[in-house]
Amino acid sequence: MKRIALIGTGQLGSRHLQGIAKLEEPFEIWLVDPDKEALSTAISRFEEIRSLNNYRGKILTAESSRQLHGNFNLAIFACNSFQRKQAIISFFENSNSSHLLLEKFLFPSLEDYDYINPLLNSKETKVWVNTPRRMYNSYRQLKEKITQTDNIQMTVFAGNLGLASNAIHYIDLFSFLTGLTDFEIKTDLLQKEIFESKRKGYIEFYGTITVTGQGNQLSITSIKSSSAPIGITIQSPDLKMLIQETQNPFMTLITDADNWQPSTSLFTMPFQSSLTNILVKDLFLNDKCNLPSYNESAKIHIALLKSFLAFYTRICDKTQIICPIT
Repeated sequence: MKRIALIGTGQLGSRHLQGIAKLEEPFEIWLVDPDKEALSTAISRFEEIRSLNNYRGKILTAESSRQLHGNFNLAIFACNSFQRKQAIISFFENSNSSHLLLEKFLFPSLEDYDYINPLLNSKETKVWVNTPRRMYNSYRQLKEKITQTDNIQMTVFAGNLGLASNAIHYIDLFSFLTGLTDFEIKTDLLQKEIFESKRKGYIEFYGTITVTGQGNQLSITSIKSSSAPIGITIQSPDLKMLIQETQNPFMTLITDADNWQPSTSLFTMPFQSSLTNILVKDLFLNDKCNLPSYNESAKIHIALLKSFLAFYTRICDKTQIICPIT
């Protein structure tokens, strides 16, 4: 029986667990969380799906990843960014895994990357980062239609979308569409204020972030006082795309190949519980998946973190080495 470890069973972790419950193959699943209430909620959500799919795997629990032993086929780190470094270190004390899946935002300090990068590179494990828009059928179909990647212009506009926690998703999508990982990221147009996140102990930014690379440009804007849905425009020399991800989602595609005639269809944003089952299947059957590798994603994370730290330092008028984002 294959073994899966899920470290962190909060909101997102429990959705990963529901995705695993949709699979026919039984697994030995270790849930790791010191919060007994979070464990109980995750197991309840798991049982909701298990009963529908007659899932035959077994669930075991632990308070720390240090308590795990032996080889795993997959370890999912769904804990918050402050906890992730130590959770990974503790996991490798007594365990190993063929695959690791890490949630964004990877780590809140550059020192964490300096420590974790060589640790992961020393292990015989493949590491992936869960920025899942690369898995969405709508975006994968769009990428197939883009034939020129040297002049992609992309904009994201949304109301009350925290950029500290969400910008990485759209920069990763931009990376996916352009094939680039080297970007210049500017925070000059962020609102000159630090906001409390809805997650205790974390902060948020609002305003505009610009990202450029090899003639391609991304602009991400969020207005805190607005309730506007997430809207995205993507333009290349041979196509235009308008997407509304939330609130009556749709996508309109206009291409040179279709004589610039617009075609509108439904845009679907799958829940994490409908992606994890696909992800696990891909990893176990093909030894790969459609998410970015750790090395690809860490490069983007580090560039964004450096920009955020510089902005955070300017606003606080004091050098900041940790940016509390998750």
